[in-house]
This record gives sequence, C-alpha cells and structure tokens, in this order.
Amino acid sequence: MLRTKLALLSVSDKTDIHIFAERLIRLGWNIVASPGTAKVLRRNNIPVTSLEEITGISPILGHRVFSEHIKIAGALVAEDNEEHDQDRSRYDIPWFDLICVDLYPLSQAVAKATSEADVIESTDIGGVTLMRNAVKGRRIVVTDFPDRQLVIDRLELKGDVPVDVKRKLWYKAEALCADYCLQSAKYIGRDTVDGFIGLRTIDLRYGENPYQSNAAYYQTFDDPLSLHRFEELFGDSPSFVNMTSLSSLIDVLVRISLAFRNTCGGHMPLIAVGAKHGIVVGAAVDWQSEETVLRKMLWSNPKVIWGGEVITNFEISDVGAKILLSDDRREELFGSVNWMLDIIGAPGYEEGVKELLNKKGKRKIFLNPALKDPGFQLKYVYRYVRGGFLRQPIADFVPDLNEIEWTSEPLTGTELDTLFLAWAIAWSTHMNGIAIARERQLLACDGQPSSVGAAQSCIMKMKDAGHGDQKFVFAANAFLPFTDCAQIFAENGALAGLLPKGGVREKEIRRFFSERDITLAFVPEKFRGFAHH
Repeated sequence: MLRTKLALLSVSDKTDIHIFAERLIRLGWNIVASPGTAKVLRRNNIPVTSLEEITGISPILGHRVFSEHIKIAGALVAEDNEEHDQDRSRYDIPWFDLICVDLYPLSQAVAKATSEADVIESTDIGGVTLMRNAVKGRRIVVTDFPDRQLVIDRLELKGDVPVDVKRKLWYKAEALCADYCLQSAKYIGRDTVDGFIGLRTIDLRYGENPYQSNAAYYQTFDDPLSLHRFEELFGDSPSFVNMTSLSSLIDVLVRISLAFRNTCGGHMPLIAVGAKHGIVVGAAVDWQSEETVLRKMLWSNPKVIWGGEVITNFEISDVGAKILLSDDRREELFGSVNWMLDIIGAPGYEEGVKELLNKKGKRKIFLNPALKDPGFQLKYVYRYVRGGFLRQPIADFVPDLNEIEWTSEPLTGTELDTLFLAWAIAWSTHMNGIAIARERQLLACDGQPSSVGAAQSCIMKMKDAGHGDQKFVFAANAFLPFTDCAQIFAENGALAGLLPKGGVREKEIRRFFSERDITLAFVPEKFRGFAHH
C-alpha cells in the first residue's frame, strides 16, 4: 500500500516547533498536528493537516478525549502487511512514520495545584497513549526538544533514523511514560507509593572491583549537582567508586556552604574538601586566598590524601593547579613530591589549567558551574535493603545562630568559622562522628561505634599529621554519653565544641567542660547528625 511520509506533531513545548516542521517538509514529509500545535504552524505559514480532519471529530468532554481515536492508534501501531493494509484501507486509517509529542509536566501541576481537580485536569492521557502506541508500532518517537535536532539531523543526512537511535528513542519514551504514571500514583497514593525510573546515562569502567563489570550510572532525579550534570573534561571513564566518592564530596561541600550561608548573611568563603574513596580526610575554608585554602586542605592529612579526590566551590587558577599537583615539602616528609589526585571537581578552571592538571592523562577533571553555589535539592534519600528500599527526609539541618545555646561567651570570627567547618564534617561522618579543626582547617575526623573511640582516633590522626598540641575546636554529631570522651578533648587542647543536647548525663557533661573553661555550643537534641547508616 503506497504511503507518503507523515509526521504527527502535538507538543506543549512549542519552542521552535515550526522550524522542526519546516525542515521535515523540505525532506518531503507531510505534517499532521493537534489544534494548538497546528495553530502555531499556520501562524508561521507552514502547511499542516489538523488532527480533526483525520478523526472527523473535535475534542470532546472538555478536551479530555481527542487523540485517543481508533484512526490515530491504528496509524501508529499498524504493521506493514496485507492484513493491516486492508484494514487501513477499509477504515481510511493513515500511517504515521514519526511522532513528536511531549507531556504536560505533572510534577509542576501537582506543585501548583490548589485541589485534586486541578491535578486531574492537568494529567496527560493523550500524550502517553500516543507515545506508547508509537513505540509499539516502532515508529520514530521524539519526546523532547533536544531529540528534535537529533532526529532531523539523521533524516537530512541519511533519509532515515538508524535502528540503534530509534531504540534509544523508544526506551526513552517508555521510561518517560512509566515515570509519568509513577508520579500520578505517588500523588493519588498519598505516600503509599514511591519509586523512581533510572535512565542509563554513564557507563562506568567497572564496579567497586574490576570483576564487577557492566556497572553504570542511572539518572533518576535531576538537580544542578546531579552527577550527569558534571562534565568530565579529561581522564578515564569513571568507576563505581569514583562516582560514589564524587557524590560524597558534593554532599560535604553543600553542608559546609549552607552552614556559612545561613550564618553569614548569605556569604560563603572559599571551600576545598579532600577525600579518599569518598571519606573526608581534608577540608578548609578561607575568605580570600585560594592558595591558603588549598594548602590547608591538602595538609589536613598529607599522607592519606595521596591519590584521593578534591572538590572546590571556586575556579581553580594556574597557582591553584600547581598546588594540587605537587609540593616540595611533601617529598621531604614522604619521599614523593606529587599528590597524585585521582579526581578534581570545580565550578571552573582558568585557561590552560585543565591541560596542566591532566598532563599525565588519567586524572579525572570534572566541571560543574553549580558548585559555586551548592545547595540541597532533593526531598528524600533512599537506601536499598533486602526486599526493597528505605526512605527518609534528607538531613538538611543547618545550624542557626538563633537556635544555638552557648554555655559561655559565643565564639566569633575565625573560631566560629572553624567550629562550623568541624560541624559540617562531623555531620557528614559515619556512625558516632567527630571532627576537630583549627584556624579554618580540618585536623582530623572519624566515625566509630563509640564516641570515645572516634575521639581517640581523631587525636591520634591530628598528631600523626603533624598538627601538634595547639588549641582546637571539636564537633560531635551525637551527644556525649560519658565524660571519657570529654576528658580526651580537655587533655589535648579543646577550647570549644558543638554537639546536640541530650543524654542522661548532659548536666554532668556541661559541668565537666565548664570547670575547664571549654565553651560548648548546643543545638536542639532532635538535630543529631547520624548519617550513612
């Protein structure tokens, strides 16, 4: 049965849809469109057939039913065989080779709705039906603006879209429909339904170990700091551990940033965080000097950070790049001048810096301008467990000076900055987390089943890293159950600490520190900082 190339266009995002249609027409295609899309095309002098001319019926039931018509469905699912040709001829059913359809964003409708009726009216059934019919019929399925360019380029180049590209368009459309239905189920279910659809976005070199092949990053949620928003400028394909490490560093950077933004009138210092396999081993802040903040971060624990990862909230200059590459002092102490960092992430790089950092070819250099002003985006965090997953609201507590209870004169200036740095690290640490810091530099951090074990480890790390016995501040993500932990802090030079209220011995803990002139800053008990269980 002879047929002409026919495309169905029905989009809510009508940006440049007339250009897409015009390019199709130049290739010999004919255009059919829904009323709203047809109106835009006619306004731009593009010949178009309205969907109503095919179905013979205008939208009914307040526009709830329109494209869900046997002729439209048939035009999308029909196969190229004699039986289907006969049915199409009998019922005057066309053949669509391509559809360009998007969905009204249901999440936006839910966010704006004042009643369930608003959500119902905004729920797109026709678009989902068109997409799924087109996928079943293995047509060319265009579901978003970027894919319009992809498809038209292939058509102009070769007259058709390769099967591998079509397959990507098919599974993308199915995933989009599945996610759309999931959003509707979440809304209707009122918190009894949850889940997410992942789209494979980045192939990973391997999993946690080389034998764990076929590892990948699947895009689910989208925010400015999503891993798929990071552009890898240089380096090998990342591994599973590389991606989890980068994600952990982002979370720590966000926490530090918000601590200062919330207490410093929206201002943020320069921030650098260093880690080994995603576990923080160095961090620093400074209000002026890139050189100072990078050196302090690296020298928090110069032995352990070798081969690790670094992230910043500032553009890395030529001076900064050279600091991140090597340090003569390191060679004197450890026999190696190079830091051998595996990952560097920043919101920007000065001209030539990326190439300088990548001169050995394997270091992974990531760029994301959103690191300049990072923040929490997601509402919930999830963890897979046997048989399903756990969900909890994101731990988005940030200290508020109005909610902190000081046991004596509040800290200010450098000491307060340092206390907030220690807080952010402690609240990002596993189990009973403790961090100690001095002069806006992290000295050590650790998380253990017991607070006293974490405190002992921090002191040992501090001394092993060569930080001496000068005064420091500490932060703990849980209340101190006994004075043994307090004793360790007092004996090794603590001048102040931040921790949550709570515990049957809180009065005893307060008295112990007070007798030794150590200032405590208490946050409300409910803001305990347990994480990463």
